[in-house]
Amino acid sequence: MFIIRNFLRELWKNEKDLFGHLFTVLLKTKGENPTDVFFLDVIPVIPPKYRPVNFVDGVMSENGQSKILGAIIKDVKVVRMALAVHREGKIDALPVEAQRVNTMLQGQSSLAKLQSSLLSLQQNVDMISDSSAKMNKDDVSMKGFRQVLYF
Repeated sequence: MFIIRNFLRELWKNEKDLFGHLFTVLLKTKGENPTDVFFLDVIPVIPPKYRPVNFVDGVMSENGQSKILGAIIKDVKVVRMALAVHREGKIDALPVEAQRVNTMLQGQSSLAKLQSSLLSLQQNVDMISDSSAKMNKDDVSMKGFRQVLYF
């Protein structure tokens, strides 16, 4: 999973000037690998008391951020499973439940299924960071970290 990160690190070593002109933040970033600013290793989670459940007409519904955080956890599991299928080239070694999930993923090949699962994960991480990144009108109503910090 760190292929892109390592590729950007190598590019930085060889093309600092170009990267510096394209992304000025890299010139101001301290550390051995400034291109790591493009990646999240940890997703900050707002404590549950700040994302309480909602009650509308006596019906309880989960907070939007909690829904997205749950979707991210599911997406990570699906990506790991899709990656295992892609690496091994066979689905038979997976548990039955993982095989069912694999058949529901979009795409004909294992690579296409991996790509669609990575896209879903990226969209949900984008949502938790910035709720204006909604992909469609049916997405949950919530504030992303950007909205919480700046507005």
